[in-house]
Amino acid sequence: MFQSGFNEDEQIGYAILRVPDENDLLLNIFITFGADKGILEWVGLSAEMNQETDDGYELVFGDTSYHQFFQAYFPPQVLSTLGEPPGVLISISTDDPNWGGWSPFNTRFIYPELGIVVNYTSAQERFDNQVIGCINEAFVEVGVWDTAHMSYEETRFFSPYYKTLEESTSLTIDEFVELISDSNNTACIETVLDIWIEQ
Repeated sequence: MFQSGFNEDEQIGYAILRVPDENDLLLNIFITFGADKGILEWVGLSAEMNQETDDGYELVFGDTSYHQFFQAYFPPQVLSTLGEPPGVLISISTDDPNWGGWSPFNTRFIYPELGIVVNYTSAQERFDNQVIGCINEAFVEVGVWDTAHMSYEETRFFSPYYKTLEESTSLTIDEFVELISDSNNTACIETVLDIWIEQ
């Protein structure tokens, strides 16, 4: 199924492609874009995997077919193509995932000079004060923008709810890159709940 639209007033458009696979899973691919006076300024691409249930659909994290389909956007390939990101940001929801549903753990690579951001949204695991997110089980969102017309902070991809990797974990960017560079690596990232509740 394909669906699309464009809001003339806000100059924002979207397209949604839903692709069923052989395992009764549904791959949703979202493309969003923004323009100013008819000139394209930014484009976002994201995708998620869903499975039909009696109550509708639920998200499926860590599916191998999803990972294979979007392999070029996972860290080993992104690092190989774009190099070490100048910025790595983390954001979590403080909602308790054990109360039902799921809570996101976002890891974001920022390449401001290139006008590229890559965001990985995984379902967080919670152990007392410890919050864990695994990039290899994440959904991917890629955003690009025209650096001649706007900075990262001016794009729709910017959010004030992110903290730097160094602020939110015990890792430096070099240590983080070493941790996730191997395509067979299943390492996860840890942060502490307290620092998010206090903000």
